[in-house]
Amino acid sequence: MQRAECLEVARELERLGVHAIVLSAGFVSKAPMEVMRGDMAIRAFAYYIDAKKMWWLKAMVRFFGRILIPTVPYREGYFLEDAKEFRAAVGLPLIYVGGLVSRQKMEEVLAAGFDGLQMARALLHDTDFVNKLRSGELDCSGCGHSNYCIGRMYSLEAKCHHCVKDLPAGLQREIEKSEARWSH
Repeated sequence: MQRAECLEVARELERLGVHAIVLSAGFVSKAPMEVMRGDMAIRAFAYYIDAKKMWWLKAMVRFFGRILIPTVPYREGYFLEDAKEFRAAVGLPLIYVGGLVSRQKMEEVLAAGFDGLQMARALLHDTDFVNKLRSGELDCSGCGHSNYCIGRMYSLEAKCHHCVKDLPAGLQREIEKSEARWSH
């Protein structure tokens, strides 16, 4: 579905009495990094695939991962401009999704008329992040956007790399390289 069709669906959902819409931007299975942004942690993804059950997938990811799952640049609030089109089109509550990690950007999103915020990576990095924002202890998540959690979530639970002991050196290098590119 394209944006115009999605806007039409949102208007119809509002007409039908839906209470709220959580905005997203597609299917992870079709274009994962378009939805999540940044680099896919290819080494982590391949590392956690069970070679006994899916040896062919592990090999494909290792050799063709960067081609199959291309990088899409990360910036905080990457769906905000698109989401504003929905805010202008419907009056029902909208929940914003799209790379929020700082108080400043969250306040910008709420000031733009969104009724709620969705976070994933910031909470994987620190499950107490919202309480730390509330108390003033933090103004920004420590998430470095390496997407290790995404590479891992297809085989195990999604977990931030700083919560995993004894990461192999190759995975650690991949994380450091990615974080150097996308950190804010």
